[in-house]
Amino acid sequence: MNFDNLKIDDDVKLDEDTLGGGGSFIWESGVYDCVVDMAYLSESKGEALGLTVTLLNGKKKLKETLWLTSGKAKGKSSTYIDAKGEKRPLPGYTQGLNLCMTTVDQTIDEAAKDSEAKTINIYNFDAKKEMPTNMDHVMTNLIGKPVKVAVIKRKVNKRVFDQNTRTYVETADIKEENVISQFFYADSGLSVMEKGKGVTEAGFITKWKEANDGNTHDRSKKIDAAAVPVASGAKKLFGSS
Repeated sequence: MNFDNLKIDDDVKLDEDTLGGGGSFIWESGVYDCVVDMAYLSESKGEALGLTVTLLNGKKKLKETLWLTSGKAKGKSSTYIDAKGEKRPLPGYTQGLNLCMTTVDQTIDEAAKDSEAKTINIYNFDAKKEMPTNMDHVMTNLIGKPVKVAVIKRKVNKRVFDQNTRTYVETADIKEENVISQFFYADSGLSVMEKGKGVTEAGFITKWKEANDGNTHDRSKKIDAAAVPVASGAKKLFGSS
């Protein structure tokens, strides 16, 4: 696996700290003291590179894949051009960078080069349970490291796979899910952007809490169930969850 496309070019404008928009256990929106339980790199079927991270807060577990690059169809790039014509890192890349910086003080490409081949337990959809799986790039350098994690709870429409279009479509059913909003240094509470600017007193974490603590972000839409004929068939094929 080549990690050259994980390096950020000088002409990329890094994202400033933002408060964001609007596992089996749903976490309330808030900032949690966590430990990195697992982190590994893998490619999707479309060859997008993802960093899958599992975080522990006591007995609570949160797992998310941070998509570091686009797929082959879009050049496997870690950047995109925004509405102003400026080159920006993908949101998943920004969070992956924040994770690596706050835990091991390395950029993503540096941390990726220190990854190791390991056999780890990964959920197997065919077996419907976790199975020992050989992974080439387990980021053992991140595992066990403490980090503060800002988590958002949000409502979204459930999606099902449309066999005709070979794409996922939204349904009228609503579910709750968690997404990682930000990582902070475990000791200081500083964001990566704050530390990079030489800030010594954490301020953004307080603003984040004021804006998001306990709030559920509703990103769901009203959809006519009759307008999604694939939903019932897809549930029978793939389960209702």
